[in-house]
This record gives sequence, C-alpha cells and structure tokens, in this order.
Amino acid sequence: MAFRYLEHTADIGIAARGESKEQVIEEICLAFTNLIYDSEKVKSQEFRELIIDSRTNAGKIVDLLSKILYLIDGEDFLIKEVKVKNFKPLVVIVGGELMNPLQHKMKSMVKAVTHYKAYFRKKGSTYLARVYLDI
Repeated sequence: MAFRYLEHTADIGIAARGESKEQVIEEICLAFTNLIYDSEKVKSQEFRELIIDSRTNAGKIVDLLSKILYLIDGEDFLIKEVKVKNFKPLVVIVGGELMNPLQHKMKSMVKAVTHYKAYFRKKGSTYLARVYLDI
C-alpha cells in the first residue's frame, strides 16, 4: 500500500503517495476509510459524485475527507472504491453501500479532518499528501 499512519497526541495522521495527483487522492481516501471500518467487506452497490472546489490542493484533501466523513457518519454510507474524475474542480466518484451492522465492523471513530500540517505536493516524480485527523 502507498500510505502509512502517523502517530500524534489525540490525533492520527495519514501520509499517502502516488505517481499522479489522482492516485495520491485515491490512496489517502482509501486509507481514511480503512481506518474507520473494515473496507474489505464493503461492496460497490451505489455510486456517488463528490465535487470539491477548494482554493488549495491541501484544502481539497481536507474538504474531500470531510465530505467522506459526513457520508459515513451522517448517511451510514461506507466506501469501497474511489475514482478521481477531474482535478479542478476536484470531482470524485465513490462506490460503496449503506452500512449493515451485522456485516460491517467499525474500527475507530474520527471526529474531524483538520488542516493541521496538511499538505499536497509533488516531490520529483511522486505526489505526496498528508492530513491529520482528530480522533
């Protein structure tokens, strides 16, 4: 996998990398969802389009993950796959299904996605992104 978890007091961070802007966004989203629930048991039965129009690249990551957190907490929608359709504005298609407590096991609770030390940049031929979560 092209991501790792970063330890922090009362927070946890996710750092992701990819060969393209799209790939690093997809990786950080999947790392985020996998932190909250066991994504292996989720099926892509429904697809939703998320549009993010943030001014900065780091803001795009924070806002996208915040929308995904709302889908999980507010609509009980669990995500299995993420596909970036466009970068400016950021348009992402997520596939998943409604949570079934008998089938899906939650692993941890995320309160918020923060701008603290968030970044999205290119280093050489690799794209890097990092975000911290309030848990």
